[in-house]
Amino acid sequence: MSIITEALPAGTRLEIRDEEWVVRRCQALTGGGYELHVTGISELVHGHQAVFLSQLETGARELRPEETAFVLDTSPGYRRARLYLDAMLRRTPAVDTALHTGPLAAINPADYQLEPARHALAQPRPRLLIADAVGLGKTIEVGVIVSELIQRGRGDRILCLAKKSMLTQFQQELWTRFNIPLVRLDSLGIARLRSRIPTNKNPFACYNRLIVSIDTLKETRTSTSYRHYLENFKWDIVIIDEAHNCANVGTANNELAQRVCRNAEAVLLTTATPHNGRPESFAHLIRLLDPTAITDPSDYDESTIGPYFIRRFKKDVVDQVGQHFRDRRLHTIRKPAAPREEAIFERLGALRLKALSRKRTKEDQLLRYILYKSYLSSPEAAAETLATRLRQAEKRIDAGKGSHLEEHLGELQALHAELADQSIANSTRYQAFIAHLKASGFPQKKDPDSRIICFTESRRSQNALAAAIRAQFKLDDDVVPILHGGMTDVEQARIVDDFGKGDTPVRLLIATDVASEGVNLHYHCHHLVHYDLPWSLIRLEQRNGRIDRFGQEQEPNIHYLLVETACAAFAGDKRIVDALIEKEQWVYHNTGDAAGVMAVFDAESEEQRLGDHAAEAAGNAAFDVD
Repeated sequence: MSIITEALPAGTRLEIRDEEWVVRRCQALTGGGYELHVTGISELVHGHQAVFLSQLETGARELRPEETAFVLDTSPGYRRARLYLDAMLRRTPAVDTALHTGPLAAINPADYQLEPARHALAQPRPRLLIADAVGLGKTIEVGVIVSELIQRGRGDRILCLAKKSMLTQFQQELWTRFNIPLVRLDSLGIARLRSRIPTNKNPFACYNRLIVSIDTLKETRTSTSYRHYLENFKWDIVIIDEAHNCANVGTANNELAQRVCRNAEAVLLTTATPHNGRPESFAHLIRLLDPTAITDPSDYDESTIGPYFIRRFKKDVVDQVGQHFRDRRLHTIRKPAAPREEAIFERLGALRLKALSRKRTKEDQLLRYILYKSYLSSPEAAAETLATRLRQAEKRIDAGKGSHLEEHLGELQALHAELADQSIANSTRYQAFIAHLKASGFPQKKDPDSRIICFTESRRSQNALAAAIRAQFKLDDDVVPILHGGMTDVEQARIVDDFGKGDTPVRLLIATDVASEGVNLHYHCHHLVHYDLPWSLIRLEQRNGRIDRFGQEQEPNIHYLLVETACAAFAGDKRIVDALIEKEQWVYHNTGDAAGVMAVFDAESEEQRLGDHAAEAAGNAAFDVD
């Protein structure tokens, strides 16, 4: 017979099935007895929620304070009592704003990395956009905040949203440095989980602390089940890494961010590029933290965003942690274009000047600078770009819609045929890269710290470059892997993880700009090569920040490969490239804010503006001569 004969108030402690539980709710049943909703507090069932029926649990026992028995501690120096009291003190949540656990993590704590935690703990509901510059340790700052919230009993349910390439790194940082375990649910993990649980069960309730790819959840945004699960689940802490990708209202990323943030007690956003030049986009980021913070997204001031926003640059903290930064060394490798390449540049220059002689159109961007930049990367990239645009133009012409490329169709088709006869292996840029690799001891040098990261903008160039290097040096794919945004989250995580381990065979990683945001590549690498150059200070800063960051133990070496043409139509482009390299170094030593130099705040917009400037400069020079 059950000993529970009356309703128990919330907070009553019971011993059921040899484990201790605390009553959350006690509900009377029509047939007699009570339905007990409880949470486990003993070690085996700690945090586990369960429901028991009083009539079935005949062995249940209420733990009454007045029945506490006093036992003499006979251990030497009252060891047992002291250990018990110490354990109780450690489990007692802090109620002040002092930092108790964060500075004790496996980090070299700098005061600037602890400041966001102090800022967050001073808020009733922590809401913070951490926008420190590239390489200052935003993940560590997030870890300090989360560990402090957990210590206060405010971090039981945690959701972290990150890019596919960042999942493993973020998970490892929080586990190895702060002892915070996050269950990674990538695309395969969610599929396996859904196959094991009932169809009506919330998959996000299976684990208390999760890290999930934004892309994984975004792809399923049209699924009513996922939307329902996200909207009806409460989180103690939501973390969104690279949050600038969630700024634009109406996008899938923004919809996902709004959905999870509205149900969170604490929200932490991180990004090194918080502003894209539009005040509305930045306002939408702040509104993820507090929907009422900004009334007019086009008109607000610093006092409005101050409580939610923290941004520092390397120059602001170098006096605190100068020993954890290394001065970088720049190497510019310049080579003149080969005769075959000069012939292509001359044809591209002539097409550019023709495009400049008429009213500007979007299609003319191909002739003004896109095709030129593609050819700088590789013949294969230029051929693929041109083939795609030719197919589009021919379809428009066949449909009777016309195309601005129609008058150049014959020239472009002949140019495409000529490009098809060239390959990256015979290009000047590739030969300069191979000479640099051989001079640095590649691939014979087996020191894991001699690894190289090479960035290229084009997927076509990436594939051609990797294939050529593997063939030339007779290397396997795992020695020269590639990393790009078309890979699954599992593949990206594996490659980034392998690059950060000293016992893997990888020597050279060829990556697109998917690896330029957030990924730590400095553990066994201090050599970075820009195979081709993005016309964006923001992108350059992000790339260089992969190895030039807090904790780099060796001198970062950054190499720029430049192939220069004598074609007068591209003289302005050469000046732009030189200015980009010089300005990025100036930003590094002075302001630290690459986004503010051109006041564009967006890498794609920067590239378009610089491309237009270069084309206009070429046109003005040509018309002046005439």
